[in-house]
Amino acid sequence: MSKSLSALMAAAAALHVVTPAGAGEATDHTEMAFKYLDYIDYQKDQDRIHVRAPMAWLRAPLDERTEVTGTLVMDSVSGASPWYLSTLSGASGKGISEWRRALDLKVTRYFDRLTVGFSAGVSSENDYLSQSLGLDLRYDSDDRNTTYAVGIGHAGDRIGSTNNAWLSETRSTRDLFAGVTRVIDPLSIVQSNLSYSDGSGYYDDPYKPLDHRPDNRRKLAWLTRYRRFIPDWDAALSADYRYYRDSWGVRAHSIELALQQPLKDGWSLRPSVRYHTQDAADFFQASFPPATFGSIYSADQRLASFGAVTLGLKVSKEVNDQLTLDFGVERYRQRASLHWGSDGSPNLEPFDARILFAGLNYRF
Repeated sequence: MSKSLSALMAAAAALHVVTPAGAGEATDHTEMAFKYLDYIDYQKDQDRIHVRAPMAWLRAPLDERTEVTGTLVMDSVSGASPWYLSTLSGASGKGISEWRRALDLKVTRYFDRLTVGFSAGVSSENDYLSQSLGLDLRYDSDDRNTTYAVGIGHAGDRIGSTNNAWLSETRSTRDLFAGVTRVIDPLSIVQSNLSYSDGSGYYDDPYKPLDHRPDNRRKLAWLTRYRRFIPDWDAALSADYRYYRDSWGVRAHSIELALQQPLKDGWSLRPSVRYHTQDAADFFQASFPPATFGSIYSADQRLASFGAVTLGLKVSKEVNDQLTLDFGVERYRQRASLHWGSDGSPNLEPFDARILFAGLNYRF
């Protein structure tokens, strides 16, 4: 494989893109990663939610054609929930403090041109429990330049509330996935995925007064990723586009550009910029209370019409063939005025967030 394609594959894999490279055989080494994420958001000139999330990840061979991967996350959440709108207070501003524990496991079996993966996950909080199962298949073309992928999944959730000990509701979600990854030439690779989700059950937010949402939600998302190696810079350019729509009326577009730039002595940089714009849900209202008590209604700003820009920078250091260190920062800025083509939802409070992360990856 050429140097340019090798660098492109490495950059694509680092960005979690499924690539044809390596299909047909399991990893021959054990790889471990430890990450720490620190998230905080701001609204009305006050700190709101603060999340601290340590994570451990493992990938190891079981035999020549089978491998297992696992992720363990234990994060703590503290602070106050975001304000709904400038005209609302409600539960917003009240303090919260809780822990979440999440475990995901996946076993992958490699055949000649077929790869089969089975996954299971569980996420638990003091007021929420989610359990999931998934199955995915990947099939390579004769020349190994194209990979076709399909997958199915199911998740069952149980929702409670620390404010209401009697609340115990359920939600069930079924997921479908199909995608294709294609090596276009020695310098570029493209991936396009289509996913569909059909959920039914309890969708209300028990911590928002009078919040009442439909008992089903169908989601459709199309994601296309393009990676190209730039020989003059010895770097890989990333371009992602995602379109999303659901049965609640939300329509969204997201675009992200990034550059994976190797430097001297094992250092590398990855600056990125992302723009997101979305239309409001059909039942979102910029007023409180709703006109009709008990009607389908939400003032949750996540269902509003707005735009957002995220700037990020990741720095990595390859210490040796076994150890890699990385750290970075992202800044998120959300405004109604950033919505593409219109002013977005009225009275929507400005929202900002900052993410810091650091970690290490070790192979042996």
